[in-house]
Formats: sequence, structure tokens, C-alpha cells
Amino acid sequence: MNPARKTVERLYVEAKTAMLVASDGRLVGALAVAERVGVPAENVRANVLPDEKAHAIESI
Repeated sequence: MNPARKTVERLYVEAKTAMLVASDGRLVGALAVAERVGVPAENVRANVLPDEKAHAIESI
């Protein structure tokens, strides 16, 4: 198991939520990475500017 997936699984065991927020506009790429590390598709955001990332995280 890759270390990132292991970390994400541990977050869920601790009743926390994992999210993937990408700055580029490629949702397909972000979803592929999220799948590999165990982040649910509904917790993936793409094309988010750096100064908008905090708001994206607060939205879930």
C-alpha cells in the first residue's frame, strides 16, 4: 500500500475527512490521484486558485 493511501485511511479511522484540492484545471487527473490514495470523488476539487483553497476545504 502506498504511504499516501495509508495516511488517508488513518484519517478516516480517526473520523477525519480527506480532501484533494488541485490548482490545475484537470478534474480527471485529480480524480485519478484521489482514487489511488483513497479520497472520495465528492471530496475532490480542481481548478482552485491557491488563495481559494481554504474556502474549498471549508465547503465540505
